[in-house]
Amino acid sequence: MQNLSEMNYLWIRLFNNTAKPRAQREAERNELNMLVGENIVRMSSLEEVTLELYKSAVLPQLLDQIQKCKDVLSQQYLTDCIIQVFPDDYHLHTLEKFLDGCSKLEPEADVKTILISLMERLANYAAGQLEVIEALDKESDIFTVMKRYVDRVLEEQGTATDLQKLVELQVAFIRFSIKCYPDKINNVNSILETAANIIKVQPSKNLTTPLLRTLVSLLTIPLESLSLSVLNLSNFPVLMEYLHPDMKKDVAKQILAALISTKKKLQSLDTIAKLLVFIAPLLEGVVDQEDQYEFETVQTGVAKIVQLLELPSHEDELKAIIKLHEAFAKGGLPRTRFSIPSLVWALYRLSTTCLRSMEEEELLAFLSKVFELGYQLVEGICGIVPQECIRLYLNGALALNCTGIEGKEAEKIIVQYLTKAFAIYQEELADTNLKLRALTLIIGTLERITLLSSDSFDLLTKRVIQFCTRNLRKQDQCKSILICSHIFASDSQVKLPNL
Repeated sequence: MQNLSEMNYLWIRLFNNTAKPRAQREAERNELNMLVGENIVRMSSLEEVTLELYKSAVLPQLLDQIQKCKDVLSQQYLTDCIIQVFPDDYHLHTLEKFLDGCSKLEPEADVKTILISLMERLANYAAGQLEVIEALDKESDIFTVMKRYVDRVLEEQGTATDLQKLVELQVAFIRFSIKCYPDKINNVNSILETAANIIKVQPSKNLTTPLLRTLVSLLTIPLESLSLSVLNLSNFPVLMEYLHPDMKKDVAKQILAALISTKKKLQSLDTIAKLLVFIAPLLEGVVDQEDQYEFETVQTGVAKIVQLLELPSHEDELKAIIKLHEAFAKGGLPRTRFSIPSLVWALYRLSTTCLRSMEEEELLAFLSKVFELGYQLVEGICGIVPQECIRLYLNGALALNCTGIEGKEAEKIIVQYLTKAFAIYQEELADTNLKLRALTLIIGTLERITLLSSDSFDLLTKRVIQFCTRNLRKQDQCKSILICSHIFASDSQVKLPNL
């Protein structure tokens, strides 16, 4: 310890020797810093330096020497040496004492960098030692201790100086908090609130691009561990508002990716409303300015949100689908062409899951709403993706048929869906190969429908036969008529009287 003290003072005097140019003095001093730090390295390797000895003697004497030297560079270097060379659990057990010593350094000392270094070291350690954190928390709440000293730094050094470093401090703090307390969302929100308070008092000219990129890091760090829980962070969207549009999209993409990868279910309308606020940058904006591949990838991800719906009642699920469509529709047809098929399939799935939980009259009314909405949604994209719309209408007819609900209302909806599919086939498809494939799907669907009356079935089959005979190529005519003959041999249709 005495050797460290003497070498440190010699190191400081070298810099104060004004006989040499300042640049030369700084270069010489940097060359000697390893020799000074080596004293602390050797001290940390001694077997006799146990945790108890470190707490009672080593750390207090080290901090005392660092404070007495009054040299900013020396204080910063030696404090960082303590952080790097002594075991992590020593730091955890002496956290408050160490932080108190840091608060007594020279005002010019960069305490923010020291705290960042300490928190990064402890965060990496805490990832595999959560039981140690829990044990220490019984004695003293580590997060509360750390936050008290972080807030003191903000108060003493102000928010007008070194804004970049202040936000980096919050980044290190939020990483530390998540590693030590992965389930405590209030800790994360508290850190975001502090960051928001730092940013909101700054003029816009201070919000530089590097600073905003650091802010993006602050917002994306919690996503890996918290996933859907970030929706409960009230200060998250507040900070997003300060970002440039492209940065907002980047954060929204990472929120979406985290949600999809964890497959967390959306179980309330309130959660869905919050999610739509968080990913709003992906649902609006000029499409022409975006890379097409990137755009399609993102919108495909947005459509996958629908697959995560798992609400407690069928009525709520229908409301959720409507809510999602209203939000998606704001982005225009280039976006809804990706989301509408997913919404429609969710409606068809809902039509089968509601069968056991509703009385007949209530069920009929509910199914009418479901299929009316499905019809309208598909109609909105007929001009963009006609072949996919034919599939959706045909599957809608099959979905209602699978419910087994008989009656004029159900038959009316099935006929409506099939007729619309026929109309798209006639009006929107021009390619011969596409028409043959679509006609094959129409025939296969009509073969499986069992809830049609004889008159409705006759009318629909006559139209299909006409489609077959109007194919341009003779081989297509023959092939489609042969396929169409299966309708009349189907087990589901042989009982119809006119056959």
